[in-house]
Amino acid sequence: MKARWLIVLVTLGGCSMIPGFRRSASSYSATGFDADRAAKSSVPGVTPEMASRYGCAWEQVEANWKRRRMAAARPGDPLCNVLGRYGQPFSVSVRDGADMKLLSLQYRPGERYINVVAVRYDDTAVNRKLNRRPGTWFVQSYSRR
Repeated sequence: MKARWLIVLVTLGGCSMIPGFRRSASSYSATGFDADRAAKSSVPGVTPEMASRYGCAWEQVEANWKRRRMAAARPGDPLCNVLGRYGQPFSVSVRDGADMKLLSLQYRPGERYINVVAVRYDDTAVNRKLNRRPGTWFVQSYSRR
């Protein structure tokens, strides 16, 4: 029985060496905060560094926590108006797309899950022609389960 588990583990470990099984270099998963600093933060689990990573002022994130806590995000809202409403995300991932970046934030405040997907369009001729706002993060979708 132990030999079977060992074979399974070695096989799965070997799969990570195959190029198709590797995670894309343009994708990463990190919560974006330092646990010690986050513990002292006025917004649970979120630090000024995380806010600045997405172009947000720390004062705005604090205001979201104090005045808009748990309020639903709407598509089109600037990310800076949403970041900090739900506390610490347990998963943050960024993916590169065609002329854009997608940011996925997942939270679990209490018993429900909250997913916020934000997009930032690159400044390209196509995006300008389609009247997309380049350079700033804004909410693409919001869901609560």
